This record gives sequence, C-alpha cells and structure tokens, in this order.
Amino acid sequence: MRDTAESIHRPGSDVIAVVPMEEAQTDAIIELWSERFGCDRDTARGWLDDSLSEDLPTETFVARDHGTLVGFGVCTVVGPEYIQDYIGLDVPGFEPWEKTGLLHMLAVREDRENEGIGSRLVANRLRYLIQVQGVDGVVGTSWHREDAPDSRLLFEKFGFEELAEFERYYSRTHGRGNCPCEVCDGACECTASIYARSIA
Repeated sequence: MRDTAESIHRPGSDVIAVVPMEEAQTDAIIELWSERFGCDRDTARGWLDDSLSEDLPTETFVARDHGTLVGFGVCTVVGPEYIQDYIGLDVPGFEPWEKTGLLHMLAVREDRENEGIGSRLVANRLRYLIQVQGVDGVVGTSWHREDAPDSRLLFEKFGFEELAEFERYYSRTHGRGNCPCEVCDGACECTASIYARSIA
C-alpha cells in the first residue's frame, strides 16, 4: 500500500494526492485535529498517539494539495476486546470480528469540505484494511454536529450500517467529555453513532 498513491481532481483546481503519512506531517495533523475537534494541541496529540499503535497494524493517510495537508484519516486492525473497549458502551447484538478494521480519526480542513477528500480518505483506508490486512469487518464512530458536516453520510455511502446511536456519547466514554467541544461550548455532550460493515 505504501507504494500506491491516489489522486482526486476538483473542478478548476490542481490534483490532490492521498498518500500514507510521513512522520514530518505529525504536527500538521495535530493542528488540523485540534482545529476541527475543538481541543487543545496536547489533547489532540494524545488522541493521535493513542491511534498510532506500534503493536497493531496501523496506517494513516493524508490528503495533500501542493504539499499542504488538507485532510487525514487513521485506521488500524484490532481484536474483539479492543473494539469493545474502544466503543465504550454496550451495542446490543453486535459481535466484533476476530480481525476488525477500525476507522479512527478523520478530518478535512473546513475550507476544503465537499470536494470529495473525505471520501477518498475513507476509500484508501478501506482498501488498506480489506486488501492488505484482510479484515473480516470494519467499525467506525460518527460524531454528530449541528450545522456542520459529519461522517454519517460517508459511512452510509460506503455500505456501513448504523448499529447504535448514543446521546452524550463523549461524556460517557473514556473521559472524553473533559475535552472542550466547539459545538457544545464546553465539555462535549454530542451524540455519536456506531457504524459497522461486514466484509463478505
């Protein structure tokens, strides 16, 4: 996968490349996540460090326009116990696969939304998880935000099923409610949905 790069075209613009992350891009990723999630840089770095596991197969894709980072997405391969802990709440009827792909953090620069960048980041991560890692299924979380795009449409576009919707999700799991939220103007009280897709 590392020797493959995809590009997308937006009308009247240059090519945007979607490629695996380089270490030198870490600060730009942290800055983007901090801006989009509404948390400080230390919190954003902690989220990224938690996602970039050295013990699990993990890949981060970035979208670049003339070398400038305009989006990124992280994915990893985990087992049932990890995914249950990651979700943090009970999802009735859901049995994680032995080899589960997890779509971690995804962010696109606000002034570059609705250009297909998020779709390409999802597509590249799915290709890595399915074709390279051979996962049995994929799971992701969509953060609901009023008056702002979220990833629910992306999950549905790529054939995911909504398993559950939780009110005040981030205040009920892993202490995430302590993160300031630009939507809630304080501790995060946002709703989130858990999505999954079986790889037949």
